[in-house]
Amino acid sequence: MLKFFTAILCLMATGLSIGLGQTIPAAGDVAKTEDRLVANVRDFGAKGDGKNDDTEAIEKAWAFVMDTHKPEFHSGWSAVNTTLYFPQGVYLYTGKGLVSPATDYAQTWDVKGDGFDSTKIVIKSDAYFITCGRVQSTVIEGISFDGGKGIFKSTWKGNMVGEKHIFRDCYFFGYTECAIGNHAEDSPYLAVSDCIFHCHDGAEAIGIAWGG
Repeated sequence: MLKFFTAILCLMATGLSIGLGQTIPAAGDVAKTEDRLVANVRDFGAKGDGKNDDTEAIEKAWAFVMDTHKPEFHSGWSAVNTTLYFPQGVYLYTGKGLVSPATDYAQTWDVKGDGFDSTKIVIKSDAYFITCGRVQSTVIEGISFDGGKGIFKSTWKGNMVGEKHIFRDCYFFGYTECAIGNHAEDSPYLAVSDCIFHCHDGAEAIGIAWGG
């Protein structure tokens, strides 16, 4: 049975490995908005052509996002304040998933594309695209995701009260377990808008499973 769900609104990272001949942007070379650094995956070597494997580039960009020693664009007591940006294109990912440390400090980061009809990430591995610990706030928007177990999974089991966790203008397609989920005992500020959920055909999957 076709599982199809459209969500209009619900309740409310440098230890980089560098290959021969590759140049990884330093913090000063990365674009900045008013209060954030922006890690463009193309600056780390991603092609986004739907043919080349972009896993290495995506994981290097993520390592930059998770690096807490780059210039301190801190927001309050959060330790990471960087946007992972996917420009228009189709990106192939075959890795074990992007993981942030399960630490006591709260992180804040965004993952953004140019719209779900312009930016697509194909997850060709049996993994969650992002697995994180305690996160103060998250914005994932403007991307079409295809495949994997799911897109966002937080393993933090304690209090995760902070700012909002926002998912908007996204297409979650072909996941086999759960597109968006967490294990927090208290995480009340979830906002989902203009998103489409369509699990892998035949999978007993869930679109959103949010604790707290």
